[in-house]
Amino acid sequence: MDWMSWKTWTIIGLIIVGLFAIYAFAATQSARTPDLATPMRPTPRTGRGLQPIAPGVGVVHMEWLETQSGSYRSERNLFAYKEPPPPPPRPQPRPAPVMPPAPVVPQPPPQPVAPQPPQFPYHYIGTFGTANNPIATFSGNGEIVNVRVGETIDGKFILRSIGIESVEIGYVGFPADTKTRIPIGQ
Repeated sequence: MDWMSWKTWTIIGLIIVGLFAIYAFAATQSARTPDLATPMRPTPRTGRGLQPIAPGVGVVHMEWLETQSGSYRSERNLFAYKEPPPPPPRPQPRPAPVMPPAPVVPQPPPQPVAPQPPQFPYHYIGTFGTANNPIATFSGNGEIVNVRVGETIDGKFILRSIGIESVEIGYVGFPADTKTRIPIGQ
């Protein structure tokens, strides 16, 4: 017998299903067979006498069909439409207390708009030179410009500091804390 064949497993499965069917049929028949030592009680029916036991049909309890006595009563009809209760009335808004008009305070004149520094037209290319005295290189307007810290570019911009990957540009005629950071390559 080849245990890896599908035919073998199919036959084994059919045998198991057949044994289960025989067991289930025999168990239902033995449960419905009346015990001969116990006498059968007659169940009243409408003029017929004893209720026969049919194979595969359980006993019908007619007493369960009668209404049960109880003191409960429901007024609710599931199939009738009931109007929802009306919404509660809205509270009437209170009138706002009358306040005397606030005194008119003269507004100070608006602050003049601070002048904006000009746009920096150069691209930062890189740095060369010694670590104590580096030189920053910029390109723009078709030329290359080399500048040290503190020198001006086009008379409008001042190189404030040179870092590893960026420089800080100040503006001529503006406070020293007005700076723009220019990263390398921009």
